[in-house]
Amino acid sequence: MMLRVIELDESTYFGSAHLVLGSIYCSLSPMLGGKPEVGLRHFERALTLSRRQFWSAQVAYADGYARQTFNRELFETLLREVVSQPLVDNEMATANRLAQKKAMELLEQVDDIF
Repeated sequence: MMLRVIELDESTYFGSAHLVLGSIYCSLSPMLGGKPEVGLRHFERALTLSRRQFWSAQVAYADGYARQTFNRELFETLLREVVSQPLVDNEMATANRLAQKKAMELLEQVDDIF
């Protein structure tokens, strides 16, 4: 279904279809059929489409790709980007507020994750 959304209009809801696909491709290790390199391309596309303003993209990228590939530096960089931003009252405000909360939680767990 997400491939169809991308086919019709990949910018729908700030490129969220790419977030879903990125998360799916990164949900398993490569040994079990995961494809983190494909997930990476979807996460990067979501960041581009949202102009890095839909912070769920950074959080999903960190929690999906960076965690799966054991890239602590990328993990922390993406999450710090989210927590350092001031909230803006726009159509993304609620989602961004939740993304900031999740980013803070993940940063608190970074030593346990890596």
